[in-house]
Amino acid sequence: MHVAFRVDASLSIGSGHVMRCLTLAESLRTHGVSCLFICRDHPGNLAPLIRERGFLLRLLPCESHTEVAFSDADYSTWLGASIEADADQTILALEGRRVGWLVVDHYALDEQWESLLRPYCDRLLVIDDLQGRHHDCDLYLNQNLQPATAKPIKVQRGFSLIGPRYALLQSEYRKLHRRTPYRSGRVRRVLVYFGGADSSNLTGKALSTLLELCPAEVMIDVVVNPYGTHYHSVLDLVSSAPNVVLHQSLPSLAYLMAEADLAIGASGATSWERCCLGLPSVVFTLADNQIPIASELSNQGYVYWVGPIGSIDSEKFREILSELLYQPIPDSWSRRCSELVDGNGCERVIAAMGIPVHQSVSPRHAGRDDIPVIRHLVSHSDWIPFRSDPEIFQELTASGEDWINNALRSVDFCHFLIFENSSAVELGVSLLIRLQGKWYLDAYFDCALVDERAQSESLSLALAFLRAEEKGALEVASVSLAGYPIREETVGGGGLALSICSDSGSWINTSIPRLIRDWICRGYQVTWVHDAKDLPGGELCFFLSYSRIVGQEILAKYAHGLVVHASDLPKGRGWSPTTWLIIEGADRIPVTLLEAVDSVDAGSVYDQRWIQLDGTELVDQWRSSLAEASVALCEDFVSSYPDSLSLGRSQLGEATYYPRRRADDSELNIDKPLRESINLLRVVDNKSYPAFFQFKGKRFYLRVSSE
Repeated sequence: MHVAFRVDASLSIGSGHVMRCLTLAESLRTHGVSCLFICRDHPGNLAPLIRERGFLLRLLPCESHTEVAFSDADYSTWLGASIEADADQTILALEGRRVGWLVVDHYALDEQWESLLRPYCDRLLVIDDLQGRHHDCDLYLNQNLQPATAKPIKVQRGFSLIGPRYALLQSEYRKLHRRTPYRSGRVRRVLVYFGGADSSNLTGKALSTLLELCPAEVMIDVVVNPYGTHYHSVLDLVSSAPNVVLHQSLPSLAYLMAEADLAIGASGATSWERCCLGLPSVVFTLADNQIPIASELSNQGYVYWVGPIGSIDSEKFREILSELLYQPIPDSWSRRCSELVDGNGCERVIAAMGIPVHQSVSPRHAGRDDIPVIRHLVSHSDWIPFRSDPEIFQELTASGEDWINNALRSVDFCHFLIFENSSAVELGVSLLIRLQGKWYLDAYFDCALVDERAQSESLSLALAFLRAEEKGALEVASVSLAGYPIREETVGGGGLALSICSDSGSWINTSIPRLIRDWICRGYQVTWVHDAKDLPGGELCFFLSYSRIVGQEILAKYAHGLVVHASDLPKGRGWSPTTWLIIEGADRIPVTLLEAVDSVDAGSVYDQRWIQLDGTELVDQWRSSLAEASVALCEDFVSSYPDSLSLGRSQLGEATYYPRRRADDSELNIDKPLRESINLLRVVDNKSYPAFFQFKGKRFYLRVSSE
């Protein structure tokens, strides 16, 4: 995939827009995405840095290399061209290439420009910090903290990603987030950084005040732009101060922030970096767009805000510094900052971009460190678990305490799960509650990050997780999404009592939850067991990859017991038929649904499907096809039940039997050509029945995989 960025930097615009786009681009590159930057050749642009980071760059012409009169009141002056001219130049820079995503991070560009670029990209991501602007985009990102009373921001076409949870931070911040301890006690080190522009020399002014007030033992790190207007005046200040260390051209501020106890700087994008590492801050606003950020951070107690650059109260700044430098910093301040930003924003944005196309999702138990994430998901949605049946949720709310904490503590009847992708991005949560012996499942997903297909698969994963955690019979009464039970129109016998019995370690257990989910959503009662002795009885019981013999006493609990067996019965009764058929060279595998009777695999046949093989499938691949066919047979039988009983036919012909397969059957004969052992290699299980050969009295194991 190709992604293009339209973003600018200059001595007046600053570096923040380009830096956060570089951060996103570097994360995209780890996912195999090729990135192109399109920037105007303003004085102070970051073209050398972009090229140094290894990205392709196209510079748009600038009329002159003298500083343009930029204005915060009129962001159109930031562009250096008209909307139409910039669009035409951007199209030329794309060189006829249609990109997968076009990322726009520019206060001078809005829906007019975006609509002109629509034909040249599949989808469009807008990064914006300003309120009230209109965009023609598929994904809108505003990483700033929003007031509690703020109305949800919506875009016409797609999704909005709002808040510091999506802040675009370098990977160093995510790595250091958990490692960096909360600040407490006296300040020992201060970090001063006002961004790449700092045309008003706030660095020098803040440093002068610090040097006047700071105890001699407090170290001060100052980060400056060596090409900035006031670089030399700051250099003069530092030269006479032994406790000040000057830094310039740093690839990241993360390590300085981790060492600092207090930061002084601008309330821009750096605010989220400081919060991620739990660094208490005193901030100034250098531009109008920073005022809402500072105001909300201050209102919610995350920073001290001195004021906007045009009306800075020097005495207020001195009072704040005097208090912070000579009084212990409460660790609750640092802790709250750290909980606001976890550093995984880039991966969340990439997930919302649908990269990779097919995300792997896995559930895990939620813990106390996940509470901020859970609160975010709950507060940014109208999710109330089991909204349609409050009785299920009642025990977690009866005490009047926080239900999230109660759910995490109620380990005897509750599982609280977090769904993550391979990049540890939290995609959603699930609450599973046992009430009167039955389990109820409800889940909520961030729809910007998870499509409907992945949500459906995640519900199955939650059921599989529950089965692995709980012993005995597992009866699931309902599956809900965002508070409401999922219900599908039932075809056939609604309300049937169904059971599934499988071995606890069977390969088919990853496919059974999908079957259970679908049946529950159709209104059936479903129980899943790993030991036939736990079967409760009912209408139908399906024995799927169950290796133990089931007697008539258990079969009598059901009107019908059904077995799926992979052979063309009566041939191939017995153990591991698919394995033996592949070893024999079969290129088609019959999958048969039959009635369970006392004699092994001898009951009436109701249905059959065939799997076509090309001769290269290894065990996981052909098992997946076998599981798909098995689930389809079960679904079809139930959907048309009881009419499906009329399809039953007796087995005709002479019966043959396969023996139980054992570990020693995976031995390779090294005296034979490898080609003669290909089919054996296709059926070995690397975990349970690995391939091996004997040589000089030793056994050597092989791991078999394909590209």
